Order: sequence, then C-alpha cells, then structure tokens
Amino acid sequence: MAVAFGILPPRPRKFFAQAADCGLMIRDGEGYRFLHAEIYDYFRSSGR
Repeated sequence: MAVAFGILPPRPRKFFAQAADCGLMIRDGEGYRFLHAEIYDYFRSSGR
C-alpha cells in the first residue's frame, strides 16, 4: 500500500541495498538507517 501511494519505491529492498552500496544508508540489524543525520533530518522534515 505504501508503494501505491508513493511513500516507498516499487522495490524497497533493492532501493535500500543500492542506497547502502552508495554510502547513503547502512544496514542496521534487519533494516537500514541513514548514515548521515542531515539526510535523515531532510526526509523527516519533508513530510514523506
């Protein structure tokens, strides 16, 4: 449902894995988190 509303990309696992490969996110247990607080703050404040 989140994909249908544009909240997540069509293939979230692949997206997060590619973001980790580029150094934007890191694997954290079963999920991912942003490597830099500035990126996290940007998406948090954008309402998405």
